[in-house]
Amino acid sequence: MKVLPFGKKDPAGLEPGAESDEAGLEPTADGGSDSKGDAPAPGEDEGENNLITRIMAWWEGQDVDEYKQLKAVADAEKEVEDADGEPALKVVAGGKDKTDQGPQAYWNPSRILVAELLWGEGEVIPGGSERTMEMVSSFGIQKETNVLNIGAGLGGAIRDIAKKFDVWVSAYEADAELAQAGVEMSIKAGLSKKAEIEHADMENLTVREEHFACAFSREALYMVKDKEKLLTSVQEGLKMDSSLLITDYVVAEGRADDPAIAKWKEVQSRPIYLWSPAEAQEMLRQLNFEVRVDQDITAQVRGDIFAGWEKFITSHERDGVPPQLQQALLETATDWAYCVEAMDSGALLVYRLVAIKK
Repeated sequence: MKVLPFGKKDPAGLEPGAESDEAGLEPTADGGSDSKGDAPAPGEDEGENNLITRIMAWWEGQDVDEYKQLKAVADAEKEVEDADGEPALKVVAGGKDKTDQGPQAYWNPSRILVAELLWGEGEVIPGGSERTMEMVSSFGIQKETNVLNIGAGLGGAIRDIAKKFDVWVSAYEADAELAQAGVEMSIKAGLSKKAEIEHADMENLTVREEHFACAFSREALYMVKDKEKLLTSVQEGLKMDSSLLITDYVVAEGRADDPAIAKWKEVQSRPIYLWSPAEAQEMLRQLNFEVRVDQDITAQVRGDIFAGWEKFITSHERDGVPPQLQQALLETATDWAYCVEAMDSGALLVYRLVAIKK
């Protein structure tokens, strides 16, 4: 039986500093709390990234210590091979250099399926639709109104919103592969009109003016270079006194050049344009929004990441992963491992902002 990298069947493999409990799950911050949790200090676990180490140990059917010893030998051999000056770290992408690929290279059918296995049907971000529904519940969404979404992904959340509140959701997605898959899912669900997804260039997006009762965007703006231009369109599309919810990856003040941020960006096949919490708030104020909520939810998102991987590993422990998904799984694990590492360094944060158009 494979070892669970999150400690459920291997107490020694728990997150450094965590105590074993009956469930063995990574603690998840409460949705309404702005507690930062008890993340391990940077540099623990001998510099190894906790998430990727445990996933790879599980993958190889080894315990964590055994995997780390074998990996150290392999890394030493690799350093000798790369002594000609080539960088020793290569991004897991079938041997391809991701840096020259466009943003559309990130998603493919296999990677989409892995994301759904991690975060839920129709979802590509931690916490899934359940977390989105929790966040928008405070909007007081009225029946038969119009809702705007930036960063639809596969549209799982917007379909749930359309059904629960009986509203029309106009959602925009920058990635063509995700947008097309999301459109097909909405059609299959009989919600092609009430949960409409369009592929869009976010920096040149135009929406119907003063049409929407509320708008939301979850972990999408960090991939948009000209955020001010996009948010101007969003502001114009909202009715007066309407709410805007944003959750996004942000960089801690003065940490833009942090090595952990650089590592995370390196494994991405899409451009990353982080802003700071202060920059986000100031931009919203300049666009005539009144910022009502400014909350660090890093611990919550980190907990959602670990919960997704725990669920994935538990459900695939017996039969393993189909061969056609293995490459996508390794790429996805690498991305999230470096994301967690950047969070644990304190350089990468996730913020929730709620603002009212004035």
